[in-house]
Amino acid sequence: GRPDMAVYMFASEIAEGVEVPLFGREGLTLERDFTYIDDIVNGVLGALRYRPRQCGEVVNLGRGRPENVGKMIQYLERELGRKAIIKSLPLPPTELLKTYADIS
Repeated sequence: GRPDMAVYMFASEIAEGVEVPLFGREGLTLERDFTYIDDIVNGVLGALRYRPRQCGEVVNLGRGRPENVGKMIQYLERELGRKAIIKSLPLPPTELLKTYADIS
């Protein structure tokens, strides 16, 4: 993964003891679709072998199941053996509360 991805950024912030920004609204936190790189690579390779039914057919790659970002931070806390310093921030107007891949 890239160092600018949420999991790596949050892990670094927790390990360094700096604030972890967590966006949300009215007690709700973001939900995101986290994917494992090997799964995406396998999906891309599968898409290259796929014969579409029609020209321009869309193929979405992802897990298709959103996870609560706050719970992901709790997992990192447990694995790193350190409590996160959460800085709760309002949800920016450009952010959706929940996003995930439509893999139907």
